[in-house]
Amino acid sequence: LVGEPFFAYAAHHYIGQYPSRSGNLHDFGEYLPQFLAEFPPATCLSYLPDMARLEWARHQAFHGAEHPPLALERLAAVPAERYGDIKFVLHPSVRLICSPFPILLIWEVNQPDHRGGEATVHLDSGGGQWRVMRRTLRVEMHALSAGEFALLSGFDGGTPFEPACESALAVEPTLDVTGCLQQLVLAQTVVDFKL
Repeated sequence: LVGEPFFAYAAHHYIGQYPSRSGNLHDFGEYLPQFLAEFPPATCLSYLPDMARLEWARHQAFHGAEHPPLALERLAAVPAERYGDIKFVLHPSVRLICSPFPILLIWEVNQPDHRGGEATVHLDSGGGQWRVMRRTLRVEMHALSAGEFALLSGFDGGTPFEPACESALAVEPTLDVTGCLQQLVLAQTVVDFKL
């Protein structure tokens, strides 16, 4: 996106400002979005911090732990009156990201294997919400509606099912919560729950 000289320059300053505090190199880079948001040479590239957030989400998803699918028999054993109290748990590789910029499109057109289609991205074309998740050894990114994002964000934050649904329906009244939950379980985005 910015060329190797600019990236090397930014990385040099990042390393000085945020030295590694872990013996695991995979932990280094968490603060790059924050750094870029405050880095004077990058101020004209308003989308760059969100691009770094997307790359960090992909990195975390790739290195996330494995988890077996949701045990449906456990879920079926929950009494109906307790459904609202269920706290669903996302797969350890799942990361949620939103941006006012079309960062997924920016990412796609800047990949070495990008072929065909428009190579120019208009920053004012709108942003979105995405779920980043690893399947086997491949990281996938999927667009989410506002309601889906709110529901998953609730689950990710430990919010019980009923208030998570209320938040999702507040931003997307037509959301089919039941169908959405079924898809999340089938896609192994939701892999566990607590009461």
